[in-house]
Amino acid sequence: MRYDSPYETHIGVINVNFPPSADDTDSDSSQQRLLDSPEGEAISLTSSEGGRFEQSELTTVTQLFSAETSRNAEEEKQRYLASFDKLNVEESPYVVKELQTIYPMDSRYNLCLGNRLGQGFYGDVCKGYIEDTENSKADRVEVAVKKLKPFAQKRFREDFEREISIMHTLRHPNVVQIFNVIRVPEILLVMELVPHGSLQSYLNFNKDNLAAMNLLKFACDIARGMEYLRQKHIVHRDLAARNILVVDHDNVKISDFGLAQVVDSNDYYMLRTLNRSLPIKWYAPESLTHGKFSTKSDVWSYGITVYEIYLFGKEPPFLGGINDQNNTQLQESMMAAITSGERYPCPEGCAQSVYVNVIRPCWEMDPHARPTFKELTERVMTEMFNSI
Repeated sequence: MRYDSPYETHIGVINVNFPPSADDTDSDSSQQRLLDSPEGEAISLTSSEGGRFEQSELTTVTQLFSAETSRNAEEEKQRYLASFDKLNVEESPYVVKELQTIYPMDSRYNLCLGNRLGQGFYGDVCKGYIEDTENSKADRVEVAVKKLKPFAQKRFREDFEREISIMHTLRHPNVVQIFNVIRVPEILLVMELVPHGSLQSYLNFNKDNLAAMNLLKFACDIARGMEYLRQKHIVHRDLAARNILVVDHDNVKISDFGLAQVVDSNDYYMLRTLNRSLPIKWYAPESLTHGKFSTKSDVWSYGITVYEIYLFGKEPPFLGGINDQNNTQLQESMMAAITSGERYPCPEGCAQSVYVNVIRPCWEMDPHARPTFKELTERVMTEMFNSI
């Protein structure tokens, strides 16, 4: 997942209300969606999508709110709506891109969808918030919302459903948590909003303010989160700094399970073909040659990710030294380099012990010779203790 630069622009608000369908099945007949503009004028849009709102069985929305806060939400709302007095939506064609769409989550809570934060293989991630319609003083809960890109292919929809089914089983301090799922009029995955965006960007912008202990703590958090995924028999398949989100200087969380798979008793997943859109730079040799993915291939990716941390978010080059090739040639060049023993050198500023004990062992040719995530966690913690 790649994240856009955040910006705060609110031009309009659209409330989406859905009439109940005549039955539980999808209907081919068009339904009318009523959208209330900020000025209170009803706008009618036609859609062929039917269905009734289905409340998620995941985290109860009520649990996300405190009973009372000191915020006067009603005054804030009036100030917000006052900014629209001179706005003519029909005469502003560019406005549509920055409208805040409101989705009812249940009879009490609404999801308000805002600006895009980033995009991945098949989906966009937007910033949003959940509001309590029955308590104007309740805090709004900021969230990240992932949704499919328009006209997504069937296989991407299947991937999205798999991502949802995987994420709703996960509860760990170093893994992004899912809050809810909305399925009408489109599938929306509502997740916690991690405030500082991707680790890749965070490292680049804060490299002068991060100490060695901060970098080691990031590496430790990732290893802990990956050990938890291993226990859940989940292979991430896209572990990289761009898919780690930053809570603060000392805490990060693993995100983006769009390529993740639950593995069977063999503890590996086989992919028939690799395409150029896949992050092959982070892939283990057995993944490049045979399309085989396991926790051990995630360990290889972990080594690349920690290497990125010590490059402060800079993406490492392709092993083999050649970038301008087609996908097959890139894989062949990388495999030739890896087979010959080529590996990334110790990054500038990285302690030799971190490279020798943590990073380099992840790149063993034999998957079984690579350390486990539990061992990696212990090794990173040892490095943290020794750096005090």
